[in-house]
Amino acid sequence: VAIATAGNFADFGDLSATTGGPAGLSSPTRGLYIGGYTPSADNKIDYITIASTGNATDYGDLLQTRRYVAGGGNATRGIYGGGISPNPSNGHYNIIEYLIGASTGNTADFGDLTQTLERLCSLSSPTRQVWAAGSVPGDTVQNTIQFVSTATMGNAIDFGDLGTAKYGPMGVSNGIRGLVCGGNAGAPGHADFNHIESINFATAGNASDFGDLSGAYLATGSASAGT
Repeated sequence: VAIATAGNFADFGDLSATTGGPAGLSSPTRGLYIGGYTPSADNKIDYITIASTGNATDYGDLLQTRRYVAGGGNATRGIYGGGISPNPSNGHYNIIEYLIGASTGNTADFGDLTQTLERLCSLSSPTRQVWAAGSVPGDTVQNTIQFVSTATMGNAIDFGDLGTAKYGPMGVSNGIRGLVCGGNAGAPGHADFNHIESINFATAGNASDFGDLSGAYLATGSASAGT
């Protein structure tokens, strides 16, 4: 879809396998799809060249097989955090991995999230990678916002809090403002949300109310342009 023009989507191509729960990120030239399950959890990374329609190609592998990981980054470095293992006994992860977008290959260790999380969302500016929300073992939803400096490897630190704890929201940004949209309240009830909350990347702090989606949504895909 051309973001500047509202309308229906057109066919672009196919991933290397039918996949659920992968993470996605992009540079100005490439789109990457990371992890997921097929139906067991997978460590594969697929990529496409955004300017040319066609099927995805193998990029490399994650260090750790997992699904419901959240990815972001900038034009040169992609960063992925969290997720859940294919084996329930192994549980949730706090692992952060990274790759260099211009060259194919496997990911490398970057650091750790502040806690083990799955079904979190990702927001990116040119200098900061932010994660928000998610759930910990026991299906307990979180309102945590945390971040790393994209250029400097290390562990995530606290950014602030969302107004509502949730898992499975969408994240979008224009590099200055990030939006956390929708999600689910978790047990009991598992109610979906229509909330949109916003953060300012340059200033750590709690999220503020932005508005509402047209409906209540959980775990949908998201993409953004500068506007």
